Amino acid sequence: MKNIQIITHESKLNDSKVLMAGAYCRVSTDSKDQEESYEAQYNYYSSMFKNDENRKLYKVYGDQGVSGLRIKDRDGFLEMIDDAEKGLINEIYTRSFSRFGRNVHECLSYLRHLKAINVTVYFEKEKLNSKEEKTEIVLSFMSLLAQEESNSISISLSWAIDKASKNGKPFRKCCYGYYKKDNKWLIDEEKAERVRLVYKLYLDNSSISSILKELIKYEDIHGKTRNWTVSMLKTMLDNEAYGGLLIIYKSYTLDYLTRTVKRNEGEHLKYIIDNHHEPIIEKHIFDSVRMKRGLL
Repeated sequence: MKNIQIITHESKLNDSKVLMAGAYCRVSTDSKDQEESYEAQYNYYSSMFKNDENRKLYKVYGDQGVSGLRIKDRDGFLEMIDDAEKGLINEIYTRSFSRFGRNVHECLSYLRHLKAINVTVYFEKEKLNSKEEKTEIVLSFMSLLAQEESNSISISLSWAIDKASKNGKPFRKCCYGYYKKDNKWLIDEEKAERVRLVYKLYLDNSSISSILKELIKYEDIHGKTRNWTVSMLKTMLDNEAYGGLLIIYKSYTLDYLTRTVKRNEGEHLKYIIDNHHEPIIEKHIFDSVRMKRGLL
């Protein structure tokens, strides 16, 4: 996640009669088009107040590659609210209400809070601001539309995943040790060696903590690729993908608003695709480890 920000003024609002403005930018993915959109928003707000004698830009806050459904995941947004509460800004500008957020309850709650501490939010596309009495009614309707749009996207994505899974070509991010090309999982030999080492050590009766120490030594010698933890190693040993098997919907999103994830215990169709990709771990080793882990 990229959070671009600039600071042009560091005095508190009550030290100056000039209004201090904050601006908020958000895009939901890290795609090239979205990145260009984010940069365009940033550049626009960076220059917006250059010739304005009545207000100055305090900071541009941003969240890139982050959904608008959960504010707790948006560091830039939360920093902006914190600065507003500290009295560092008294105006906030954003391109549209959908950039501000897509969760009706959360968005209106923050708008009311900002209004209570005399911070005005301006939505440029809708030509609305939080000072106007009609704004909350209009934004309630608009936020509901934005929320339902997210729900529609979520449903469409689930449908696409189901359809692709039924055809044996699921949408699934590949796990450590593989890379994807033309929607095929191919072995990344450098990373695969680490996976094989973990499985071998486990079959040699090494404890998970001992394996972790050995893997850290391996990283020091061969070039560090990641910061390993015990939980990561347990997940690796329990992952059926290393035997060439792929399971879709081992878990599912229970609530599209909160993104609550639940283990699938029969509530959702589960797709099991055997020989989906070349296994990193040989079958006899893979089966032995799963037997020892109590998975067979």
